[in-house]
Amino acid sequence: MSNEEQIEKFRILWEQLMIGSKLEVCADELKGSGILDVNILRLLYSDSEIIPKEIAKKLKIPNSTLTNAINRLVKKGLLERKLNSSDLRSLQLVLTDKGKKAIGDHHNAERVLIGNILGILDENESQSLIKIFEKIVTIL
Repeated sequence: MSNEEQIEKFRILWEQLMIGSKLEVCADELKGSGILDVNILRLLYSDSEIIPKEIAKKLKIPNSTLTNAINRLVKKGLLERKLNSSDLRSLQLVLTDKGKKAIGDHHNAERVLIGNILGILDENESQSLIKIFEKIVTIL
């Protein structure tokens, strides 16, 4: 199978997994949210001190895109803007209790999904899949 054929085969399988299956990864509070919104919440959940400038840099997005996403998250009640206590010139983003619950529920849903995926594989396949993902994450 040529490289192009492999890419297309993988793309089709990925599409089937994302569209055709009953995968449920999203917490109720995050339904309808885009990956950008979820990734902002992930970053804030893992590092409550991260500032908007660092978020934009990590996600490789312009400030205007980040501002729009923050506005959506504030409107949904998942996030609050506060003055940064260590630098009064900048804003600090704080997850609300609803936001913490939403991203915590999202992490739990991901754990269930990953458990289901690994559950259909034998031990060697599971270890191989994890090694492959580690390689992908390291390189990309």
